[in-house]
Amino acid sequence: MNDTLAGETLEVEALGAAGDGIARRGGRTLFLPGTLPGETVRARLVGKRGDALLAEAEAVLAPSPDRVVPPCPHFATCGGCVIQHLADAPYAAWKRAKLVEALSRAGFPDAPVGPLERTPPMTRRRADLALRRGSAAACWSASTAAAATR
Repeated sequence: MNDTLAGETLEVEALGAAGDGIARRGGRTLFLPGTLPGETVRARLVGKRGDALLAEAEAVLAPSPDRVVPPCPHFATCGGCVIQHLADAPYAAWKRAKLVEALSRAGFPDAPVGPLERTPPMTRRRADLALRRGSAAACWSASTAAAATR
């Protein structure tokens, strides 16, 4: 599965739930990690993801105006924060839309959802919360990984 899509270019249409760019080719969905909506890319197929195809961008031929320099120097290698290269306003809109969609699927289509609360770059943003059956108190433990803004 190493063809380059025959030199074709792909237009990234949307961001998927995991932050991958989504493009379409011949009626098939392609997931393109590291790409953003509005970008034109040249990619190669690297595998499958469910019923869709997984591709890797070989080149971003026309970047999105929403592409920014990621604040974390480990962005390209770490993999913990997959869309640091997306500007703040579209990131907040995407994240809020994911919550609205999840609440709607769960039967709460009119749930009020405020704006996204952001954490400053290079600060901790993850926490693990747990409830124990039979215990009146919730247990909190911070994740071991310090994270950036996303």
